[in-house]
Amino acid sequence: MLFYIFTGFFLLAVNFIFISEKVLGLFLVGRKKGLMGRCFELTLIYFSVLLGLRLAEIRNYGTAYTQGWEFYVILICMFAVAVFPGFVYRSLRFKR
Repeated sequence: MLFYIFTGFFLLAVNFIFISEKVLGLFLVGRKKGLMGRCFELTLIYFSVLLGLRLAEIRNYGTAYTQGWEFYVILICMFAVAVFPGFVYRSLRFKR
């Protein structure tokens, strides 16, 4: 059950970056977020997901196993796939 909640939060969080102009969905800045602002937010969410996965692993298995570089590359690829719908929505949205 915790896995599904965590996955839903992950999908909403990475796509909310492209839908909202608020920083982390909380703070409204005076100007529009640029690419660097969105990359910064994505990096923060990436590290929070890493922390959440580590805590879930400790909770379920009692210890955190060492991860090789493959784990981090796969997680970055998962982020790229999960961000795609929000990016397409932001890029292809017609403004009147």
